[in-house]
Order: sequence, then structure tokens, then C-alpha cells
Amino acid sequence: MENNNDFLKEFKSLMTCKLNANKLAIYGITQNIETKEYLMVFQYANHGSLFKYL
Repeated sequence: MENNNDFLKEFKSLMTCKLNANKLAIYGITQNIETKEYLMVFQYANHGSLFKYL
């Protein structure tokens, strides 16, 4: 659960700063119902991978 709290703090910071990772919009978050882990939802990375944008 501590990792989820850290994740939510990081997400809140990103949204407060309105940070877009190299022009990729951050749309929101979702939660895996089985593991209870949170995931960030980014804009689709055209012509490559998310790794290339980061």
C-alpha cells in the first residue's frame, strides 16, 4: 500500500505542475482490480514507444 501512496503523491505532483512528458498528455490514472496497483494513462505514443518520449 505504501507504493500506491507514493504513486498517488507523484501523480498529484505531475497534475499540479501540468507536466506533459515531452508533449505526451497525462489523461489520468486507473487501478488494477486484482493487484490494487495504480497506473498512469498517457496519450498514445505515435511513431515509437513511450520510452522514446521519456
